Amino acid sequence: MTESASDGIIKLNANLVRAPTLRHCERHPIAERLQAKHIELLDRLKKTGNPLVLTINGKAEVVVQDAEAYQELLERVETVEGIQRGLTDMKAGRTKPAREVFNRLRPKPGARR
Repeated sequence: MTESASDGIIKLNANLVRAPTLRHCERHPIAERLQAKHIELLDRLKKTGNPLVLTINGKAEVVVQDAEAYQELLERVETVEGIQRGLTDMKAGRTKPAREVFNRLRPKPGARR
């Protein structure tokens, strides 16, 4: 991996697309990168939103990600999990017709709110 520093920005020869697996993420030897360039790494995380995979002896050990990007990831995971629960309920027959649910939610005439 080669780098060049110009204008205080670290440029790495890596594909910076967001990927669902570690093997597609940008990788860095942990000790070398954190000791020498922690401020640049933090700036890079903020600017790109892409996670960095930190390695020890070439093996992925830690994934570092900007807090905002991590929150977005958690929200996506929660959404997917909710969809999966709904599909599981449908397959198991744990559903009700929409009209029945809406009728139950609709306030009854003369009922207090």
